[in-house]
Amino acid sequence: MLVQRSIAPTLASSKSTHPYSVQGVEGDIANPADRARLYETLRADKLRIDVLFANAGVGDFGPIRTITETQFDHIVGVNLKGTLLCF
Repeated sequence: MLVQRSIAPTLASSKSTHPYSVQGVEGDIANPADRARLYETLRADKLRIDVLFANAGVGDFGPIRTITETQFDHIVGVNLKGTLLCF
């Protein structure tokens, strides 16, 4: 199961290069509704997670003192909170 914001290109590539069944859900792990939809999809398809590889990450580059609170919240929301809440 692949999860990312724009799933179509990655899903097509994965299906063409891997002999395994590959499914995808479009979403953002920082968004609680998207995480809920992911787990609903897994339940509906009677799938289970054997391995969870959480590889989401964002960042804003520049001096640390220039990062706004909004940027900080986005970085922590994706890199830490969203990833931890997937488990």
